[in-house]
Amino acid sequence: MKNLKKTLALLLVLALCLALFAACGGDASSDTTTPDTTTPSDTTDTTGDDTTPAGDDAAADNTGDDASSDDQTVIVIGIPSTWNQLIAPQPASAYHLEVSEKIYDRLARLNEAGEAEPRAAESWELSDDMKTITFHLRDNSYFHDGVQVTSADWRWSIELMTSEAGSNFVTQDKFPCIEGTNDAGLLEDGAELGIETPDDFTLVVHLKQPMTVDSFIYNYGFLWYVYPKHILENEDMSNPLEWSYWQNPIGSGPCKFVSQDAGATEITLDAVKDYPVGNIQFDRLIFRVISQDAAASAYLSGEINLYYMGFTQETMAPLVGAEGLRADRMDN
Repeated sequence: MKNLKKTLALLLVLALCLALFAACGGDASSDTTTPDTTTPSDTTDTTGDDTTPAGDDAAADNTGDDASSDDQTVIVIGIPSTWNQLIAPQPASAYHLEVSEKIYDRLARLNEAGEAEPRAAESWELSDDMKTITFHLRDNSYFHDGVQVTSADWRWSIELMTSEAGSNFVTQDKFPCIEGTNDAGLLEDGAELGIETPDDFTLVVHLKQPMTVDSFIYNYGFLWYVYPKHILENEDMSNPLEWSYWQNPIGSGPCKFVSQDAGATEITLDAVKDYPVGNIQFDRLIFRVISQDAAASAYLSGEINLYYMGFTQETMAPLVGAEGLRADRMDN
């Protein structure tokens, strides 16, 4: 069992983040990249779509009761409010993305320098006119039911999001950059969608306006998720918000959905150890809703290992003088 050193800081502790979120990293350049993904170049993302808290936020790591279970490494993260639902294209709270991006996969992520780094796409090229991005998908990416992820799943997912059915999702507004769509991200009548899939592991995106890959990911692609065509293609498209799939989602991200309680105050995810990016160093990840006032006590009691939220002098009071605890203030 891995012991986590007790630390309280005003930014995520680097070592713990490496254990938790290495699966979200990778080395990439902005326009053409063939990265080494075995060692992520960083562990946090300041764009709001990964796991970095903003402002005077804090994270505490702790070896608590949940951290050891049958020789498993279990990380319990406290968050101040619920994710509400698991419908990836329908964010319902500030912490929705923290959960969704673990279950579902994306083409790329942004590092703290604002540069695109690989996830489902292992490399990409930008055309000379900066209006076509060719993504080379990993051939070792699988949905959590064991079915391989291919460009057909990506094309189907994009077609869903740009269709009338996709108008049910608030994140349809992340697709108006594609040729053939209107300003809302809906495919125009009679238009051809600017997506090509020349083979099973190549996805070509034709853009209306020239932009860098970093700009595409920052403004649009960070909310492009891939969904399993083989599960969803025969669902009722009249109301995709009601699909039972969202209650027990099967994604292809670094964590597999296990369970959540009825009140959406605790969700359990298992690490996908053969996820092709990074080096996941935990077995189970639990998000638990803990109020800011109760966070310090929950940390000291071992109920949580991490907490995302700014601490005030009042809420930090229970930590003062705690044995084995070090607090560091760090500049933003």
